[in-house]
Amino acid sequence: MEPTALLEPGFDLPPGVADRLRREQGEVSGGAARRMSLRQVFEASSGFHLALMQASNNRFFADAVLRLTRLRRLIGDIIATGQERLTSQSAKHLAILDSIERGDMAEASARMPRHLNAGRASKARLVAQGTLPVPGGLAASE
Repeated sequence: MEPTALLEPGFDLPPGVADRLRREQGEVSGGAARRMSLRQVFEASSGFHLALMQASNNRFFADAVLRLTRLRRLIGDIIATGQERLTSQSAKHLAILDSIERGDMAEASARMPRHLNAGRASKARLVAQGTLPVPGGLAASE
């Protein structure tokens, strides 16, 4: 859904929003995440995705991501907080933002699934290693 939303003809990310996203992602990748709560890290990451979907000016995309974010908050989404992972995630966010600001929406759209898949794989690896708890107490094999 997100790669498609980036290609919407009405996509418009206001410069002020882009600046805020760049600042937030820079803080996370610059080590500030060590001083941030898990909630703040979650909000910086999910806020990035929500802002892009709102910029699509497609209310269906924006509504879907808003609902997904609310669901992730409710179930306590798994957040891998290692600084290396957060730095990598923020770098990918910034690369997507760079593409958007250059007006290269095809590149931004192509970067998004790679970013999302890397996040899923990282979380799955940590759960399988037993270094990241699964919400609700389920074992990684369940």
